[in-house]
Amino acid sequence: MAARACVFLIVLFLPKVVEMEVAPRWIFWNVGQGLWVTRVEGGWCRHFDMGGERAPWAEVMRECRARRNSVLISHWDTDHIGFVGRARYFLPNLCREGLPGGEPKARKRAMVERVSACGQEPPFVVWRPEDYEGGGGSDRAGSTTLYVQSLNSRVRLASNDHSTVVNWRSLLLPGDSSKKMEKIWIRQMQGLREVKVLALGHHGSRTSTSKELLKELPKLRMAIASARKRRYGHPHRDTMEVLEKFKVPVLSTENWGTIVIW
Repeated sequence: MAARACVFLIVLFLPKVVEMEVAPRWIFWNVGQGLWVTRVEGGWCRHFDMGGERAPWAEVMRECRARRNSVLISHWDTDHIGFVGRARYFLPNLCREGLPGGEPKARKRAMVERVSACGQEPPFVVWRPEDYEGGGGSDRAGSTTLYVQSLNSRVRLASNDHSTVVNWRSLLLPGDSSKKMEKIWIRQMQGLREVKVLALGHHGSRTSTSKELLKELPKLRMAIASARKRRYGHPHRDTMEVLEKFKVPVLSTENWGTIVIW
């Protein structure tokens, strides 16, 4: 018998019960090892990454085909962008919120660039490493610029280190940002102290989710891992131990299926 995904409903932000048809919600799609998170609100579906081992097209279309759609890709790894090409056909009104940093293979760039740009400012806070590599800005931003340039002078930033970080409506999406990059953007990112839900960086790998980051999230209520521990070992034991010390419970799409936060 084919396994059916379990939907886990969590009431975090709404002070009272509202009609499910109009309630804003976050959806962590069960894509296996990868990431695809969607904010459904009013006439919009805003997608953050579109990758993984399997795409839940029927469920996505049911939620989003009649709405306007945008996608923000954190970085160029296949497990974060692999479904973008087909999404153009399933969601024909899809537009993209900028491009990830770094230098991808030509076929990856072409796939993402085929999605037209949205042409308007997104309604969420975005941090990109590239914003701080060219110098200038405030003194605080300048110190970050020097640090990023110093990293680049020693070794070319890996794809994960180019991850765009998003903070919106108490949800933090750090992509696959590493611990060394977390130390940079926690000094720059607005609204971190209001974050209640964390999408675990790099699917819960030991290379992300530092103690320094968790100290900046005093209201954090839970973390979500879009991963497959049985095959890839994520979330890693070291990461789970750190989260336990900070008393942060973890939900995994591997165990719960698609997770919906109301």
